[in-house]
Amino acid sequence: IESERQSRILAACRDGTEVSDAMITTRAAAGLLGVHPKTVFRYRARGLLRPVVRSARCIRWRQSEVAALANGGPGDD
Repeated sequence: IESERQSRILAACRDGTEVSDAMITTRAAAGLLGVHPKTVFRYRARGLLRPVVRSARCIRWRQSEVAALANGGPGDD
């Protein structure tokens, strides 16, 4: 199991993708964006953010995606 994990980490490093990304709550995402939490879900509906759904009541957001959107990333018309 450990060697499989190491292989995934090494493959991710070679691809240039991040191995892990901090997951934040909807309230925290809204705070970073300076919007109401409902607006975060509107961004999801528009395809600007992709949630990580752990269960129906546990939705998290990748901090890097939220930060990119806050810094004028996707959706800046």
